Amino acid sequence: MSRSQRAKGNRGESEARDVLLERGYSIIETSRGRSCEDIIATAGTRTYSVEVKWHELWNLKAWRRQAKANAAKRKAHWMLMVRITGAPHTFYVEDGDGRPRIWTGNGAAE
Repeated sequence: MSRSQRAKGNRGESEARDVLLERGYSIIETSRGRSCEDIIATAGTRTYSVEVKWHELWNLKAWRRQAKANAAKRKAHWMLMVRITGAPHTFYVEDGDGRPRIWTGNGAAE
């Protein structure tokens, strides 16, 4: 993976973290390059293993499988967040509830 790809991935994870915080999730951990989920987040009593992607060509089936496998290792709920290119702080989101949706943040979460 090139330096620019890693930087893009880090920006995507940072934006995803901000969007989650804006939606009331608490961030427990971020991976920053480890081979596991990208973010661990909680909402109420639920813990989510969050996989973040930012690619021009989407492979939802493979990414969903990866998100589910990572979550199973932690006995957590899975979430997949795919950054929509050209739309800052905007993500296609799926989790175990079966309803894909678009989440947009303002990038101001701290």
